[in-house]
Formats: sequence, structure tokens, C-alpha cells
Amino acid sequence: MRIINGEAMRKKTGNKDKKILEAAIYIFAHKGFANTKIADIADRANIAVGSVYLYYPDKESILLKIMGEIWKDVYESLEWTCNNSEYNVKEKILAFIDLILRKLSENKEISMLISHEQNFWMMLQKGIFVEYYEKFFKLVTELLATGQKERIVLPQYTPEVLATLLIGSIRYLVYTWQRGEIVAEHKTLFEQIKALLSDGIFK
Repeated sequence: MRIINGEAMRKKTGNKDKKILEAAIYIFAHKGFANTKIADIADRANIAVGSVYLYYPDKESILLKIMGEIWKDVYESLEWTCNNSEYNVKEKILAFIDLILRKLSENKEISMLISHEQNFWMMLQKGIFVEYYEKFFKLVTELLATGQKERIVLPQYTPEVLATLLIGSIRYLVYTWQRGEIVAEHKTLFEQIKALLSDGIFK
């Protein structure tokens, strides 16, 4: 009976943490980090302010955990693809484009949060997300460099510049689409961005 109660308690605890993070994603996206209070997150999660502090000492730790989980997931997904011998280099590059498109377009608030907050925290070099983002960026750069060696990717671009342009343009296009500045069906946007980027980098 004690074991059952312990499992129930862990599940209940985990659910509350999940509610905090989901609420924080929404609030950070719509109000911005600077204008957000712990009370805003608690209200959105429908829990007491004190409960939030049981999990996180401040709003910064919440934001950095969210961004850490986002880029950890993206990096590990791309790493798995790159290590899969069933894919050739071109397929791996297309998989990278598909991956970041899906991650940013599947959740409006995540797209807005990344667009609003990432550059500032990258500049401060704070949070585990910086490590995962840099590992992700390095993987993309190496992938593009390999594509150039195999005469698949156009040779006139520096891999680091090309990686920056690809990641940055996808982030901004999805962000403007999420804000309603670009009117297009999700599938149409997806296909056009992939086609545009693919035609622009492959020989």
C-alpha cells in the first residue's frame, strides 16, 4: 500500500511540474520574460504561488529549463538521424530542416518564446540549453560541410554562415506565420519553406 501511495504521489508531483512548465511557456510567449511574474504562471497553472516555489527558485530557472528541454530534444533527434546509416547526407540535411520546422511550428507559444528570448540568454551564456543549441549548431555545420565534400551542397557558402542562415530564416518565418503575418495553410508553409531552402543549398 505504501508503494502505491508513493507512486501516486510521484505522479501527482510530476503533473504539477508539467502544469507549471506549460503555463510558463504560454505566459513567457505572450508577456515576455521581463513582464512575467511567478504569480502569472501560478494563475495560469491554477495552483498556489507557493507551489511554484517548491519546484523553482525563480522565473529564470523555469525559462532555462523550458529552453533546455526544447534544444535537448532537437539536438538528440538530429544526432539520431545523423548516426543512422540508412540516410545519405542529403536526406539528413532535409531531416534537419523538417525537424526544426516541426518543432517550431507545432506549438505557437514555443515558437514565440524562442524568438523573443533565445538571443538574450545565448548572449549571457546561461542555461544548459546553450550547450545543447551549440551542439546542435555544430552538428548542422558538420552536416553541411560533409554535403559540400560530397558535392551535394553548393560549395560557395561557408558552412557556419549557411547553418546560421538556415536556422535563423526558419525561426523567423515560422514566427511570423504564428503571429498571423503570413497567411498559409500549415502544410503549404511547410512544403514551401522546405522547397525554398532545399533549392537554395543543393547543387
